[in-house]
Amino acid sequence: MHVLAPISSPDDVVPLTEAGADEFYCGLLPTEWLERYGLVGSINRRYEMAAQMTDSSELARAIKLAHDRSTSLFVTLNAHYYVPSQYPFLARVVDDIVSAGADGLLVADPAFMLWVREQGHDIPLHLSGGGAVLNPRAASFMWRAFGLSRIVLPRHLTIAEITELVTSLPDITFEVFIINEPCINVDGLCTFQHGLTDITGDDLNCCDIPWNLSLGSDDADPVALRTIRSHVASGRRGSGACGACALHDLQRAGVGAVKVVGRGLPIKDKTRDVAFIAGLVRFLEEEGPDRDAFITEAKRRHAREYRTLCKPRLCYYPEPAPR
Repeated sequence: MHVLAPISSPDDVVPLTEAGADEFYCGLLPTEWLERYGLVGSINRRYEMAAQMTDSSELARAIKLAHDRSTSLFVTLNAHYYVPSQYPFLARVVDDIVSAGADGLLVADPAFMLWVREQGHDIPLHLSGGGAVLNPRAASFMWRAFGLSRIVLPRHLTIAEITELVTSLPDITFEVFIINEPCINVDGLCTFQHGLTDITGDDLNCCDIPWNLSLGSDDADPVALRTIRSHVASGRRGSGACGACALHDLQRAGVGAVKVVGRGLPIKDKTRDVAFIAGLVRFLEEEGPDRDAFITEAKRRHAREYRTLCKPRLCYYPEPAPR
């Protein structure tokens, strides 16, 4: 199970490799695109400059550093859609990414995927969480129709749902989110313009709206309600949310990679998160602990690294996994 780490600068590659990263992903927001569309029109759905590289020479240097250390680097071009007037810009961006030697693109828009192939690029495509694959039939269709190399499952799926998807399609490589920035909403169906919060000065976006759920009838399932409440609470967990305890279940299901979220975080935080997750993956693969022993060790390491105890409201996957 690979650990995918976020970078926003070539300088991130070495410390994160040493922390245990197997792969990297990054964003490229060229100056030409920024001047034309601004951050609110980000090419990759990140709306802060701290999450971006801005020229292809930076990207090429990061890719070389990654390849020199036998790791891969993927570039995000995962807007839900691009309008026709943007495709001339995209052509130059994709050409630069391919020329720099990137190992793949993280994409969401089916029209863009088809266009990449029409341009003659055979670069591997990873369907991002914005692709909203929610069931085995959708995964099988997208894999075959677009020649994908990996599918990233949406954040809101439960361990049981992930397990059903992955075990039913063993020939498909799946990736899941493991730490930081969860969201209860379905990424691929979200139309909220997150970039506007910086312009308006209003820090509250739709992900932070406080929800209140209650039983609609006397025969409603209270266990199901608790599960839903757990996921609704995840919308406000922010960078502290963690799914490390689920690594045992995810590996058993056959998940191929876990993603550390946080392209815009300081390198100190990225390094800590990657080292924490990578260390647990190594423990899992080398020691082969049973599920209970693994969870105990994951909680112990979390308390040591983050100086806080695990709490349900900070859990990425709060529901019990299928046995």
